Amino acid sequence: MEPQSWSWSSAMGDHSTGDSEARQRNTTDQPPQAENRRRYGPRTCRICFDTVEPQYADASQTGRPTYVSEDPTLGRLLSPCKCKGTQKYVHEGCLHAWRAASPLQDRNFWHCPTCGYKYQLTRLDWASLLSSKITQALLTLLLFAVGIFILGFIADPVFNLWLDPIGTIGDALTADEDNWDSPFEEPPTWIEHFVKGFFSLGIVGLIKSALFMSPWHWWQLRGTGLGGGGRRRGTGRGRVENLSLMFVLLGAFAALNGIWKLVRSLSARVLLHMRDRVIDVDED
Repeated sequence: MEPQSWSWSSAMGDHSTGDSEARQRNTTDQPPQAENRRRYGPRTCRICFDTVEPQYADASQTGRPTYVSEDPTLGRLLSPCKCKGTQKYVHEGCLHAWRAASPLQDRNFWHCPTCGYKYQLTRLDWASLLSSKITQALLTLLLFAVGIFILGFIADPVFNLWLDPIGTIGDALTADEDNWDSPFEEPPTWIEHFVKGFFSLGIVGLIKSALFMSPWHWWQLRGTGLGGGGRRRGTGRGRVENLSLMFVLLGAFAALNGIWKLVRSLSARVLLHMRDRVIDVDED
């Protein structure tokens, strides 16, 4: 019979296996909160040295936290370059201030002065563009022109409804085809198309303003020359002549003001959404 060979591995195999399983159970049994606390600790901005604690979406403190400063001007903490350690994180607001502080140093505007990494600032630049009042004014004028163009196609019904609302509604309810037959009119030129669209937009803006008036003031406003108050004329040119230019300008200004407020509101929402979508270069 051959003597059995002995080794440390055979003698301690069972114990090592048991210890390994115990360590695995201990690692598995650790709550996810403790693991998250070890992975996502406080982070410090390298410019203002403000320390930001991790913020979780729920009380369980699981998942990926966000790092947002209590100061709304600083914004969220991000990693825009390849720096490590204490130089890794910076507030979005601090980054904007740093880039604007030295406009003569183009390298600092586009690159990190420490590691030389070129900033991925496409979304930040779009956000800065949207926050510009010049851009918002251009968008307002563009929407104003589009509104004039679209209303130019439906100007005649708008004129009919304004100049003779009772007759227009009555014709629509009774479906009197004789009243809908208009005299022959040559196709309008593009200039006439935009003029009719402008007058229609002025009427729409004036109606929008009239919604906040009492019925008595509204009828007084029509009696000052804005509307004819009688039967509408046959052609589109006649309907345009029947409108008061002063009140149409007031209505167009009211419409322009409403579009301006809408653009500012939408720009603020899109700006907030685009800032939230800025991605860190080196995520943990």
